Amino acid sequence: MRLLILIDQIIGKTLKWITCTCLLLVSVQLTVGIIVRYFRLTSIARFDELVELFFCWIIFFGAALVVRDWSHLRVEFLELLLPRGGKAAKYLRFMLYCLSLLFVLFFVKSGIVLFSVSGAMSSEMLRLPRRLWYLPIPVSGLLMVAYISKELVGVVLDLRKGNKLNNQEEKR
Repeated sequence: MRLLILIDQIIGKTLKWITCTCLLLVSVQLTVGIIVRYFRLTSIARFDELVELFFCWIIFFGAALVVRDWSHLRVEFLELLLPRGGKAAKYLRFMLYCLSLLFVLFFVKSGIVLFSVSGAMSSEMLRLPRRLWYLPIPVSGLLMVAYISKELVGVVLDLRKGNKLNNQEEKR
């Protein structure tokens, strides 16, 4: 169990590092781009490609980080209507995790298709493989699958534990 916690911490720190580094690089590149365009110093098409690349990495790895920390936006309307910690609330969480998992699995499948289709393509100016733009999609998607699955297993165990307690109470 400690190994899994350590792996999770390493993944979390790596995702934060990638996201923050890419955000810093995008900020620097956009600032330099504004200055270069304002003073008409040189062509900066290469900067635009890098901004696009790093922005993809920010979006997808940032999304995996948000799912990991469960800090994403969600509508709590139904949760607030149900008794906190009750069976109905647990079943609602179970349904939400299942739907999220289905969406993310579709997301991963689509990311793998995009990654494989982009095989021989390269960017126009820097000649970087286009796969770099699509790599974060399946990687972050697989991380999201792992985090959602972990939560789903927790809800299932919680529901089973609740059912066992109810069965024991009925026997008394």
